[in-house]
This record gives sequence, C-alpha cells and structure tokens, in this order.
Amino acid sequence: MFFRFKKSAEPKLDKKQNQKPEHNRSDNVGLLIGGNILLIAIIGALIVLFGLRINAIFSPILLFVLIIAMLLPLLRFGWAKALMFALSAIFLLWFLKNTASVLTPFILAAIIAYLMYPLVLIIEGRFRKISHSAAVIIAFVPLLLIVGGLFALVIPLFIREGSTFLANLRTYVSGIEGTLVRIMTALNEFLIRNNFPPVAQFADIQDNFLTNNVVAIIERAVSSFFANMTQGLGMFVTVVLYVVVTPILSLYILLDYRRFRGIISRYIPRAHEFEIRNFIIRSERVVHDYLGGMVLASAIIGLVFYLMFLIAGVKYGLLLGIIRGVFNMLPLVGGIVVVPTFIIAAFSADQVLWVGALKVGIIYAIGQILDSWVVTPMVLGGKLKLPPVFIVLSIILCGYFFHFVGIIIAVPIAGVVNLAFRKLQANYLRSRFYRGTDI
Repeated sequence: MFFRFKKSAEPKLDKKQNQKPEHNRSDNVGLLIGGNILLIAIIGALIVLFGLRINAIFSPILLFVLIIAMLLPLLRFGWAKALMFALSAIFLLWFLKNTASVLTPFILAAIIAYLMYPLVLIIEGRFRKISHSAAVIIAFVPLLLIVGGLFALVIPLFIREGSTFLANLRTYVSGIEGTLVRIMTALNEFLIRNNFPPVAQFADIQDNFLTNNVVAIIERAVSSFFANMTQGLGMFVTVVLYVVVTPILSLYILLDYRRFRGIISRYIPRAHEFEIRNFIIRSERVVHDYLGGMVLASAIIGLVFYLMFLIAGVKYGLLLGIIRGVFNMLPLVGGIVVVPTFIIAAFSADQVLWVGALKVGIIYAIGQILDSWVVTPMVLGGKLKLPPVFIVLSIILCGYFFHFVGIIIAVPIAGVVNLAFRKLQANYLRSRFYRGTDI
C-alpha cells in the first residue's frame, strides 16, 4: 500500500515541480511583449518628435519603413500582422494619391491591354501556328488605325472647330449677356408693379455682377481652356504622353501578359486556390464586361449626337459629339457636361436663340432616350446592379486618388468590391460565430 502511495505521489510532485518553469516562461513572454510594446512606443514618439523638428526631410516613406522595420520581429503576434496590414493599406493609398499623375498612363495601358487580351486569344485560337507576339501585333493593328485616324482626321478638325468657337466666343457671350439683361429687366418690371424696392438697386447688381463678373468669368474660363488645349506646352506633352506612350505601354503589357498572370498565380495560397481563382475569374468578367460595354456605348452615343448635330445644322457638331461621348463614360458625373454643351449648341444652332434652344433640346431628348432605353441596356444590360450610394462613394474615392481615370474605373472597382463583400457575407453566415454552434 505504501509502495503504491509513494509511486502515485512522485508524479504529483514532479507535476508541481514542472509547472514552475512554465509559469516563469509565461512571465518572461509577457515581459517580452510588454517590453517590445514599450520600446515601439518610445521609438515611435522619438520618431514623431524628430520628424517634427526636421519635417523638411521627414516623409511618410521614411516613417513607413521605420515602423515596418520595428514590426518585423513581432510578426509572430496577430496584432502585429494586423497593424502591418493596416499601415501598408494606408501607405498604398497615400502613394497612389501622390503618384496618380505618373501612374495614369500605366493604368490606361493596363486597361487597354486587359480589354485587348481576349482578341489576342481569339487570333491565337483561329491561327494555331501563329506565335503570341505575332497575335499581339495583329490585335494592335485596329488600335493603331484608330490612333492614326485621330491624329490625321479627328484631332485637326476638333482643334479647328475649337478655334472657330473661340473666335466667336465674344458673340456668344454677348448673347448670354443680352438674355440675362432681358430676364433681369422683366423681373424689375414685375417688382415695380408689385411695389417692391426700386429698380436702381437691381440695375446696379445687373451692371456690376452680370456684365462685369459673370460674362468675364465665362470668357476667361473658356478662353483659357482652348488656349491651353491648342497652345500650351503642358497640354501638348500630356497629349503626347497619353496618346503615344499609352499604346506602347499596353503593347509591352500584352506581350508579357501571361508572364504577369503566372507570377500572380505562383503566389496564390494552395489551401485557398480554388476560391481565389474563382473570385478572380468573376472579377475579370465584371471588369471586362463593364469597361468594354461602356467604351462601346460611349462611342455609339458620341456618333449619334454628332450625326444629329450635323443633320440639324449645329456648328461644332464634332466637338460637341466627342465631348458628349467622352463624358458619357463617367457615370453620374457625365450629366454635368450637358448644361454647358447645351448652351454652346443652342447659341450656334440658329440666329434666334429660342429656335436654336428648341433644336438642341430635341436632339438632347432623343439622345438621352436612346442612351437610357436602347444603347445602355443593350450593351451593359445592368450587369453590376450596384446601389446608387455605393456608386457615388466609389466615384468620389477613385476620383480623389486617380482623377479622370479614377472616375472611369470607379464602377468596375465597385463591382469587384461588391463581389468581395458578398463572399465575406456568405462566409460570415456560414461561420460558427453567426450560427452560435460548434458544429
């Protein structure tokens, strides 16, 4: 009996003795974590204070590198990984915001290459003996013809019509001024008949505000726009960069398109490969359908407006048609362009203002009906089905970071984010946390 008791007591003693080192180990880990956090806080405070002293050379890039360097030894902890991910996302947004003007041609080139890749696949499937490089070059022939046609035909005509409009701007501005004066005069007569304040006060407002301010602002703004477009060196460099460099960049991207896809596929986690590939395929379908459909719909709408302006005898038909087609690619924002183009077209359509306004009003009504009820439903078909608030938020954020190009890609990005949100929602509804069970 004693032997058994002694034998059973020894393991208990050993167990108690073995618990002490584990307790000491946990204390050491706690001290290590606390010391690291305190060290990070002290170094972070010193960096901030030092940065405030030398803010001329202190940049977010340096701050990001220093913080990441401090977090690297702590990546075994979940909070460090989450903090690094959040800081990386914030730094990426800052970097994109400050390099948007430089990255814009690359983004446009990537969009063009992405839209043209299915055409390359069709050419390779039809001609099986052809190489990938030859298929890319053949696919680029239509794009080169379009760019060459723009340089040879459309852009000179566009500049000529813009120059003519600039030469006649004073006449149009005078017409706007006369219309505003007649409206103000009628308003003054109505006020006098109803014993309101004397007309002299309104006459001063008319002379000082309408004649000297509004008309001058309109004339300066439009004159500056066309002067920069036709004569400004900065605009010329921008046009060359976008029109010449962007197709070249898209050609290089297309040549290495499969290599880029292979690099991305190589780093997909094997445990989630099926889900990630399925999400990428669905995202590609959303982006490709929307961008391709929007470009086609905008080209059709621009051509329709140009033909209607041409039939109605409206001056600057090509100029207004191109503007209407380009801004048609900007959801919600493109409608803002309707007002100035309507005014320009109304004054150039007929010598009598109300006749020109009637002509242009009919043209815009027909064009809007075709756009909303025929072209857009046939080409796009409401594939994304996004809430309007979500679209507006996406346009604001993408426009803030990437300006004009950001507004174009805002809706497809919103579609991809919507897919990701729906995936997260489905995973959450299947989770044990939501269902309240361990099964």
